[in-house]
Amino acid sequence: MAKSKKSAMLQRPVAEFKEYDSLLSSIKKKLRQAQVKAALSVNKELIMAYWEIGKNLSKKIDKAQKGENIIERLASDLKS
Repeated sequence: MAKSKKSAMLQRPVAEFKEYDSLLSSIKKKLRQAQVKAALSVNKELIMAYWEIGKNLSKKIDKAQKGENIIERLASDLKS
């Protein structure tokens, strides 16, 4: 019996579901919020990684001997 009731509900036009628009809007809003949170989290992690890389590079360059060309060597190695 439950099967026929469910089947009958699925055959009703969407407009007959009283809160369909609200449900759809709520789902869209939740997905957008999750996308924004994910993007912010990724950006935060990238900024932290770049900052730490820069800090480490700065220390290595300060300690490097003249002519070691650390930046050039890193650039070449990272390209390959």
